[in-house]
Amino acid sequence: MSLQLSGISAIGGTLDGVVPIDLVAPPRVGDRGYVFASNATFEATVTGVDASQRRAEVSSTLTDAIWTHLAVPPPAGSKTRITMQQAGKPILVAWAMHGSQATVPILPGQSRDGCVVDTIDDQVQLVRWFRVHAGRHELALSAQGRWTTLAIERPFVRAAVSAAGPGTGEPMTIRNLEGPGPHRLFVADGTRELHVDLTPGGRRTFDATLPAFVVR
Repeated sequence: MSLQLSGISAIGGTLDGVVPIDLVAPPRVGDRGYVFASNATFEATVTGVDASQRRAEVSSTLTDAIWTHLAVPPPAGSKTRITMQQAGKPILVAWAMHGSQATVPILPGQSRDGCVVDTIDDQVQLVRWFRVHAGRHELALSAQGRWTTLAIERPFVRAAVSAAGPGTGEPMTIRNLEGPGPHRLFVADGTRELHVDLTPGGRRTFDATLPAFVVR
């Protein structure tokens, strides 16, 4: 967990609202900002400052959140990643990565979007998009989608593949390709578009419902 106020930030802390502070620029009681947990932001107010212990007490809407356990069932391996899209006010990165299990906070009446990225036959694949609503305490995330191929029929130095999911968030980068292919590619259910960013050459965008993908 981390805390961000106007001009002040602190990394670490506990879920009961105690965070470390910098005595050079300590917060003040009443300061407002955000608590950042599992790639989501929650409104926060400083309710106490203990300079002798270098800590502050914070009241935030994180205490109202319902925690949901996400898990990728076997044969999930060490390279399986549950990835959560940014929720709330952007502070750090667009996506946050966990292992094959994660516990995420969701405010009542809200939902969180994410995906599952796995390594299959030494190739990184995006195998699942998901949306989880507040109040659901557990969700199993097995792969859902189809196999196809992607080939590049033009010279390139670098080719990065990304996918746009069913939500409105930024596309998720999957992997860089080596060689023209064809490459095996898993297209997760709910994928709207597939992007191939070529150097040189720029971006090529494909409708994800195509039976196969060829960059010419």
